[in-house]
Amino acid sequence: MNYEQFVHDIFECTKTKVFPWGIVEKQEIVKNNGVVAIGLTIRRMESNLAPIIYLEGIYNYFLQGESLEDLADFLIENSRKISNVHKINYKEFLEFPKIREHIVYKLVNAKRNEKLLGDIPHLPLFDLAIVFYWIVPTGEGEYGSVLIKNSHMNLWKLPVSVLYECAKENTKKIFPYMFRPLNEYVNDTAGISLEKSPLYILSNTEGIFGASAILYPEMPGKIYKILGEKYYLLPSSVHEFLIVPENRLVHPKNLKAMVKEVNETQIVEEELLSDNVYYFDGDIITEM
Repeated sequence: MNYEQFVHDIFECTKTKVFPWGIVEKQEIVKNNGVVAIGLTIRRMESNLAPIIYLEGIYNYFLQGESLEDLADFLIENSRKISNVHKINYKEFLEFPKIREHIVYKLVNAKRNEKLLGDIPHLPLFDLAIVFYWIVPTGEGEYGSVLIKNSHMNLWKLPVSVLYECAKENTKKIFPYMFRPLNEYVNDTAGISLEKSPLYILSNTEGIFGASAILYPEMPGKIYKILGEKYYLLPSSVHEFLIVPENRLVHPKNLKAMVKEVNETQIVEEELLSDNVYYFDGDIITEM
């Protein structure tokens, strides 16, 4: 069974199981870099809020032999669990002062998100864009998020500069930076022993949209002091940058080709940040 048929069948099976107490809806969500993901929402008749459960991972379980019936039960049970935890008070969203301490930013590729950027407040940065979202702690170390759109800005009557000033302070507090030698990071997170590498990794402690850590005030200068020299920034994904001290490189001109090859062969489209390379000279970051 192909994915399209699976989406149809799991939708029909789940819809039958929740009738008459619930409603199942298919959702097509445009994610980062224009990637379209299909998910289901399962909600009670009296509710107007339901989490989206994406189906690609569920399809993999089906390919491994799980039945549609069991997977539909799994979706329903997980929807109940998520709904109990992820309760967002959208009334707060109408008043900016109530949410300003939870406005954060992330970095995305400008060209790949050109259509999306037409509908959301953003700031350009080289070939990238800084975009903003509202993050809502939901307990158990998890959170919900809402991408901020132009319609929200019209409601609040705010310029994008206000979002940036809020996010500049909030993001570094909510998602503290993480900067480590790459071999130590891989050993601790994946249990793979690597020889000492000239590469460092910059992300945040959650590992989610951690490339934005380079935007933290004084972050480029802090890395410069730690390394004691100028350095290159390689966009590994939207979640991290790889940092390469300048004197560790023999052929810096090959960096862009290396980043492009890694993006094409190892990074999924949704997580790709850029094919370009950046350079910090001790004062400013420039695009190579």
